[in-house]
Amino acid sequence: MIVSRYQQTLLKGIGPKKHASGLWLLIGLTFAFMPLNSLFSQENRAQLLNQITRGIQDSIFQKVYHHPQKYRLQILYTQINRDKNNQPHFTTFTYHCSPDGYFNPASTVKMPISFLSLQKLHQLKPYGVSKDSYMLTDSSYKSQQIIHRDTTSMSGQPSIAAYIKRIFLVSDNDAYNRLYEFLGQGYINTQLQKKGYTHTRIDRRFYPMNEDQNRHTNQIRFLDPQNEAIQYKQPAAYSTDSFHYGKQILIGKAHMDSKDSLITGPYDFTKGNRTSLEDLTNMLKAVLFPQAVNPKKRFNLSAADRKFLLQYMSQYPGETNYPKYDTSKFLTASQSSFSEMPAISFPAIFGHLINQVGLMGS
Repeated sequence: MIVSRYQQTLLKGIGPKKHASGLWLLIGLTFAFMPLNSLFSQENRAQLLNQITRGIQDSIFQKVYHHPQKYRLQILYTQINRDKNNQPHFTTFTYHCSPDGYFNPASTVKMPISFLSLQKLHQLKPYGVSKDSYMLTDSSYKSQQIIHRDTTSMSGQPSIAAYIKRIFLVSDNDAYNRLYEFLGQGYINTQLQKKGYTHTRIDRRFYPMNEDQNRHTNQIRFLDPQNEAIQYKQPAAYSTDSFHYGKQILIGKAHMDSKDSLITGPYDFTKGNRTSLEDLTNMLKAVLFPQAVNPKKRFNLSAADRKFLLQYMSQYPGETNYPKYDTSKFLTASQSSFSEMPAISFPAIFGHLINQVGLMGS
């Protein structure tokens, strides 16, 4: 199963008792080396998916799996078959999966934000800006934050590289917010639409801000790491894009507000971030197998960009040298939920399993 490790932290402590109307999703890509003439009928696909889910012994998962409507469960599973020329071919299995059925994407939106950030950096190469350039975020509008230091990076300075690293290692919300501000709301959604990810909309930070404030993004300065000279100053921006939100989306019986107070009544997801399992899977394919997807859907990434992404999408927090993460708070390899799946074998890529799994609760 191919997924980014940071999402596995979402697997613990989320269950029906805690989230009575939880929104659950599971996506996966699994490698298989088999002849292409081993085709899957619809019946065989259902049998294989049942075999996989039976291998997951976790009682919470089984309870959710057997009550998909109650817990709004969606599963998309893709098997990658290699032909004699080692070319990948994809076979997809779905369970209660609908691109129009809303689920809260939660931290999964951090993945395309990371891909787009490395893509946008290529536009700044003439100025000498790289993923390791110091990135100073200024405040340009009400409620915006000033970020000029990063105690989690070896240099003590923020950078695109440091933010992406934190996103995939520990699903850091502040890192996501800084990349959202670097990209701007308009760039994010224009690029995703152009690439054909039409069921995805990312229009807000993970920070208490209203719709107007999320349209405004900060001024950002990039500094040369060698002498701290300014390489490029990106002005503050405002997105004038209009969004078609469709019908109101109210889910749940109660929710916590921004002040952690319990509010009786459903949560309004209408104007929140959204995506689909199909879009997430295709984004992942576009990075893992760029030559096997339509060029339109690819992100403009160099070989070095992909190597950097695959490293941190496959690492656990405890496997990084700096900073040292407390393994009592973050999953290690031996604590991975996938180690509890005896019926399934997941081959490693670059010596690791790359995971992009999300289980979300509302």
